[in-house]
Amino acid sequence: MSQYVLYALWNSDADNLYSKARSNAIIVTCLNPQFRISITPESYGVKKNGTIKFTGVVQDEYGNPIEGNPTVKRTITYPDGTTSTTTVEYSEKLEDSIIFTTEGIYNIVYTAEQYIGSKETYNKGTSDEFKIKCGIINTNLSLSSDKETNTNYGRCVVDDKVVLTAKLTDEEGKPVHDRTISFFENESYKLIGNVKTSADGIASIITPVSKIGDTKFIAQFDGDIQYGQKNSSLYTINAIKHSTKFILDNNTIYKGWKVKGQFVDEQDRGIGYTNITLRVEDPTITDATKKVIFTKTIKTKEEGLFESEPLDITTTTNTLDVYMSFTDTTGRYENITSEKITLQYTTKLKFTAKSYNFINDSSKIPYREWTNLSNIYTSGAYATCGSKCTNNSAIASKNGTRHTPAPIKVNGFNFSIPDDVVVSNMKVSISTRNRSCSSQSAQVKIPRPTVSINTKTDGTQTTFNNGSSYIPYNTFNTCFVNFSNLNLGSSIVNSSDFFVYITFGKNQTTNIGRIDIENITVDIEYIPIQDGGS
Repeated sequence: MSQYVLYALWNSDADNLYSKARSNAIIVTCLNPQFRISITPESYGVKKNGTIKFTGVVQDEYGNPIEGNPTVKRTITYPDGTTSTTTVEYSEKLEDSIIFTTEGIYNIVYTAEQYIGSKETYNKGTSDEFKIKCGIINTNLSLSSDKETNTNYGRCVVDDKVVLTAKLTDEEGKPVHDRTISFFENESYKLIGNVKTSADGIASIITPVSKIGDTKFIAQFDGDIQYGQKNSSLYTINAIKHSTKFILDNNTIYKGWKVKGQFVDEQDRGIGYTNITLRVEDPTITDATKKVIFTKTIKTKEEGLFESEPLDITTTTNTLDVYMSFTDTTGRYENITSEKITLQYTTKLKFTAKSYNFINDSSKIPYREWTNLSNIYTSGAYATCGSKCTNNSAIASKNGTRHTPAPIKVNGFNFSIPDDVVVSNMKVSISTRNRSCSSQSAQVKIPRPTVSINTKTDGTQTTFNNGSSYIPYNTFNTCFVNFSNLNLGSSIVNSSDFFVYITFGKNQTTNIGRIDIENITVDIEYIPIQDGGS
């Protein structure tokens, strides 16, 4: 520290009109800067006759380097209470080593000072006091987890991954760093892994819990020349079975749709490649032995996804009771039968069309031509095979030759089915009769016609409402054929090229007659396209 006296002086002016003058003295004190000592021991404990290194620097109070090298002294207070002070070498930094020869607690402090002559250039600085134990230091080791519900106890679901965390401290609660902690499953003392402690004494490891019930874990520090060995208390993780549930994609399904969904655990993780059972009941049926109308075992796919076969159930109800069940064979999942799931069940939407546009698809033989097809109307008028009962236009001629009526290609329906549907079923109905040129006993005998869709081959023979095998005499009767599971896209059916093809069998008699067609009706049933395909 230094002091300075300052004056303001007035000598004279040019004309000597004023006398000399001096102000009062101003005393200025200049304070020395403060030393700051930053020193760190490599540890706070050591075995007998062991050495600990101390390193650090001396700076000014603002953390700036100082000019020159200060005098650094170390003062040790020994376990018996005696003290000693020693000057240690300092050259831009401190590197000091102390040998500890007596077991017990040592208190160590460093001071720094600097003089030029007899003047102190910096105020003396003092380090923190370091408490060092000579001899093995006792340790504490605790164990916890991210599933903890109580001291030394946690709960999880089997197969969960658990984070085990050990903390190593000395007897004063200070963290012990850079020491290896071993984690074990206690029952078998199976080593899970070794992890070094961080600066805060923490070591963590992740391990799956693969057993139902209690699994006990323990952490262990083997000790070294400085710190004593320590085991943690046993830590119990109780693993329970996975709970399960079913998630359905839709609560409304159409006839022909599949029941689709996902089978998941309590964390909505899919359970794949597992058998589940789907049971569908009709709530309008009271007889318990008859109310189950569909049951099927389904194996889930990857991610637990499942789908049933298409539901083609004939019922008068518009709701279905669905139950899903699962029986575990691995011991890892809870068995489950779902609560009743009520599905809205809708039969296929129906679109009915009557066709007026027919294309003659006969050969060139006149008596096999359909010549009056423009007369097909819903009001009941009819068309004939041959406009007259004459030899050249009737189905069978007088000479006994058996003829076959020409086929009919029906197109131009101009359906307008929505884009997001698929045609599943189609019914083609033909109201027809035969007419004799003389009497019923001399009528023609034409088998039930055959119908195909969008093709001239692979037709299906129709069925008459009255059960007849032949086109009936005189009175119109309807024959029909149903086509199921067509899965035709709306663009196919809406096309003007879409057609129905009707063929007839050969006249089974030599009688002369004709065929009348009152109308041809096409009923189309379609359903919305189910997400992911129908």
